[in-house]
Amino acid sequence: MKLKFFLITIILFLNSCGYTPMYSSANKTDFNLEKINLKGDEFIINDITNNLNNLSKTNSKKSIIIEGKILYQKTSQTKNLAGDTTQYRLKTTSELTIKSSNQELKLNMNENFDMKNFDEREILENQDNFFEGIFSGSLFDEDKFVIINQATDKIVKVIEILIEKKEKIKKIAILLNANSLEKKSKLRSIFEKKLICVPFYIDNNETLFKFTETFLKQKKINISPFNINFLVNKCNGDRRNLKNELLKIEMFCLNKRNITDDELQKLVCLSENKSINELIDCCLVKDEKNTINILNDNVFNNDDSILITRTFLNKLKRIHKLILNYEENRNLNETIRNAKPPIFWKEKPIVEKQIRTWKPDLIEKLIVDINEIELQIKKNNTNSINLISDFILNTAA
Repeated sequence: MKLKFFLITIILFLNSCGYTPMYSSANKTDFNLEKINLKGDEFIINDITNNLNNLSKTNSKKSIIIEGKILYQKTSQTKNLAGDTTQYRLKTTSELTIKSSNQELKLNMNENFDMKNFDEREILENQDNFFEGIFSGSLFDEDKFVIINQATDKIVKVIEILIEKKEKIKKIAILLNANSLEKKSKLRSIFEKKLICVPFYIDNNETLFKFTETFLKQKKINISPFNINFLVNKCNGDRRNLKNELLKIEMFCLNKRNITDDELQKLVCLSENKSINELIDCCLVKDEKNTINILNDNVFNNDDSILITRTFLNKLKRIHKLILNYEENRNLNETIRNAKPPIFWKEKPIVEKQIRTWKPDLIEKLIVDINEIELQIKKNNTNSINLISDFILNTAA
């Protein structure tokens, strides 16, 4: 949303400089992006830079320079009973200068709007509340942006009512996020005929390889095709995680243009180890919600299973020893203070919860179980991530 807003704005300014419109009959842009120097939100800036570089033509005589800053802030406004944010306040501030050989354009924008998330099920179960909030405007104080997730044909009647009363919701943008919709889908038919329907396709290794190759070429960072494949495979088809890894590489290569195989391996695995430790820590304090979130947000694969089981086993052995010491002295601070290897202050709160959560016999059973899981993983590596994930979820429950 934020990327498209800024990108379209910049393209419009390029058009006002006399450049060919993006969707003209010629269907071509004609400008050379000589330099872009933006500060602020990295994700917006990187995406804008990538998109403009794709449109830029090195042989064009119409050179432009873009400078300025783009700031973006997203704050939680309301949460549901599970603690998940259902409404955000989004604020964007931009100061842009677009220079060409004979013209300079300045753009200052401040935008505030609220974004509210719904699941289709929530709306269907409380249609009266949903319509009252939409039509009365009580859902929002600022401009409005509504996202309805998991949309199916079940919500068709709701959409038909919104279309019928569209004059009442002119200032509300509503986006439906659906999975695959067949050609006979009523929801798909409505959006194709009366509204806007945009298909999105799942990334594959080929598209992610090209995306990575383009990013590294623009940043002038030299990485072999073999290592690009390594990055793509590690991210397991998730473009967001791939972007995060590429940004880390960009920061690492600020003062150089090459990264060795060993450096790349350490850089990627450092993030993975941190996620694995967080996953196991949440599991061992029975924080089921965050355990599920970490499993969903990361892209662990079968090759990570042994690392997860070994890390889990080491933590279980440490907790077992700490619990035994605590049962002897009944002093939690002393137990943690005398622990070897030492427990750092950042770890102290989570370790205290783990000691209070478990008894020695239960930890001993988990140690036996995790050893059994490791044996199963070695016998059946193709199903290993499912085995360890099920074990973690059962332990956290």
